[in-house]
Amino acid sequence: MLTAMISPRLRNWTLAAGFALVLLGATACSSATAETTAHDEEHDHAEAPAADQLREWTGSTAPHVTISVLADGILDIAAPGFTFTPASVVDPVPGEGHAHLYVDGEMVTMIYKPSSPLPRLDPGDHVLMVTLSTNDHLEYSSDGKLIAGMTTVEITDG
Repeated sequence: MLTAMISPRLRNWTLAAGFALVLLGATACSSATAETTAHDEEHDHAEAPAADQLREWTGSTAPHVTISVLADGILDIAAPGFTFTPASVVDPVPGEGHAHLYVDGEMVTMIYKPSSPLPRLDPGDHVLMVTLSTNDHLEYSSDGKLIAGMTTVEITDG
């Protein structure tokens, strides 16, 4: 399991005003957080999961994933209807699991709770995508589309 470590320079990061949510075509900005909407357009990611790595959401309506990056470098994930489970849980249960954090199209860590420190990031703009994953590491999808939230952050040296 990879772990996320927070860098002291993350404490000084700022969000780019009026930035475009790359790949979503939506716009969001804030001085305190970066907030996104559900990730429901089809497109390519360099390391996005293949179709055989998806598990269709069953039961109730699929979660709407929203991610926010707080000023202290904490990634906050809201996914109503989804239950985060500890790393020790391996048997898949519908609606439960963990999240995968992708930075600039590459999976960097697994997240087992709704709030977690960001990993150390180099200065510059970064696209963050959080996907919901089953306990056996398949990515949840709805109608064949990845269930995810996305935002862009700018990391500064301060």
